[in-house]
Amino acid sequence: MLNKYYQIKKASSLGDDTAPRAGRTIDNRLSYLSRWGLLAAFLTFFGRGKQVKIDPAKLADPNKQIKEIHLFGMRANTVLAGASLIFCLVFDNMILVFFFSTLFMANLQISLFGLLPVPDLDGYAMFSKNFTQKTKDNLTKYKVSLIILALFVLSLLFHAVFD
Repeated sequence: MLNKYYQIKKASSLGDDTAPRAGRTIDNRLSYLSRWGLLAAFLTFFGRGKQVKIDPAKLADPNKQIKEIHLFGMRANTVLAGASLIFCLVFDNMILVFFFSTLFMANLQISLFGLLPVPDLDGYAMFSKNFTQKTKDNLTKYKVSLIILALFVLSLLFHAVFD
C-alpha cells in the first residue's frame, strides 16, 4: 500500500487527480486494497493492491511522467527496505532483528517484483511502450505463469543470498 500511496501523491503533484477523484486518498487507505490481493497476502504472504489509475491526458509529458509515477512508488519500498536494513544492524534484540529483516526482504522483493514487465505490474506500465503488439499479447496471455515463475525465482534468489 505504501507504493500505491506514493504513486498517487506523485501523480497528483504532476497534475493528475484521477485517483483522488476515485476515492483513493491518504484518509481512505482501505481503498487501495484488492480482495484477491488481500487473500493472496494471507495465503502466500505476497499480495497486491489495486492499480493506480492514471489519466495520461492530464500529464504534460505522459511518456516520461508515467514512468516517474511508477518509479516513485517503487522508490518508497526501496527506501523502507534500506531503513529496515539499518535497523537490523543497529538492534541486538533477536525479535526486532527478525521483524526488520522480514520487513527488509518484503520491501526489496516488492520493489524488484514491481519492475517486471508483466501486465498489472509497474514494470509493464513503464516499459510496454517499447513492446510490439505480439509481445504485449503474449505477456497478457501468460501473465499468471510469469508471475508464478517470478515469485519462484525471487524466492530462490533471496534464499541463496540471505541464508
